[in-house]
Amino acid sequence: MRAAFLLALSSALCASAACSSADAPSSGSPPVPGDAGTTITPPDGAPPEPVEAGVDGASAGLRGSLTVLTLNLHCLKTDGTAFATNDARFAAIAKAAADERVDVLLAQEVCVSATENARTMLTGALEKATGASWSSEVAFAHRAWEGTPDEADESVAVFSRGVLRDKRELVHRSQSALRRVSLAVTVESPVTTATGAPLAVRLATVHLDHLDAIARPAQAREVASAAVFDADEDRLALDEGAGAVSLPLVVGGDFNARWASPATKALVDFGFVESTASAATTRIDHVFVHRSAPLVAGASRELFVGAAAVSDHPGVLVRFDAAPSKPVHLTRIIATGAFAQPLSVRGDQAPMTWDVGWPAFSRRGAGGPAVALVTSELTARAFSYKFLQGDAVWQTGANESGMGERDNTITPSFP
Repeated sequence: MRAAFLLALSSALCASAACSSADAPSSGSPPVPGDAGTTITPPDGAPPEPVEAGVDGASAGLRGSLTVLTLNLHCLKTDGTAFATNDARFAAIAKAAADERVDVLLAQEVCVSATENARTMLTGALEKATGASWSSEVAFAHRAWEGTPDEADESVAVFSRGVLRDKRELVHRSQSALRRVSLAVTVESPVTTATGAPLAVRLATVHLDHLDAIARPAQAREVASAAVFDADEDRLALDEGAGAVSLPLVVGGDFNARWASPATKALVDFGFVESTASAATTRIDHVFVHRSAPLVAGASRELFVGAAAVSDHPGVLVRFDAAPSKPVHLTRIIATGAFAQPLSVRGDQAPMTWDVGWPAFSRRGAGGPAVALVTSELTARAFSYKFLQGDAVWQTGANESGMGERDNTITPSFP
């Protein structure tokens, strides 16, 4: 009975997915889904089961908390607020940051006009309100409100009480009318290890496209993939033993998308968990943490709402408490060589599909040029995959065969 059921199920799946054992044509056309013929993605798309951390894992003994606030500043505009000046507006933001003991502020629409500089004004207000020194990093996005009295240079930024390092600006491959970037930094957080050392946490501030429904989820896939890649490349992944790691990663900002949209789903598909109860709201600002991180959302809420508004967006606050990690194993899909266009990867096992690619990034270590996709979401099973240039031009030849939770290295060729 069970064998007959499984046979029927397999036949139904193949019928719906056009299963075939044929390899992709050598012309570089798209591969045939299910080419590996050895595994079937779980129907519910469930991620791999977490690995139990040993008592000697790197995340054992962590203590403390990290409080993160994300806020779109609405450039230098005071419209819709009770504030007549930006000095007063930024003072209110800083007071809330002091009251809530915010450690990191992920900001969007951080603008510089001919007369005002939001970065320096907000830094000054934060230092005055908290009595502490604040550091910041910015990444220029585009010229905003061109041809109006509000014209200004717009950036995304990270403000922090802790030391910031390893700044990386991601200029999105998929763009629309306005140039979009994200910014990632590593902060020495207030969470400490058993020896008293600060836990290094990688944070990214994002501001995805507001109009283009294709560009927006593509940008989200870039952010998610870059975060995991950076954690691996910069050795931020915590060694939990037996090849397992935990990833101290936080991504927040203005996604210009409500919960359960393709953009937010991209983060979930790549191993991130939304930490601010967005599912119960209609807001477009979110904060995600990687599911393996040794951090748990202890409390979250919206700030600057109603009469207290400082922008056309609410602030979203979350306090992460140190917690036992849920370690994962990483899979690396590596292409050696130099390539004319950025590469992405498609395949037959979640989080990959044959329909749209996950961006791969240039490795920074020695050993010659190479790019890699790094993910925590492939299980230790066989899968088929291919690289694409610009997520449009397929590598030539048959589908590649890979194995989850291992390094898979090839030298692809393109037409």
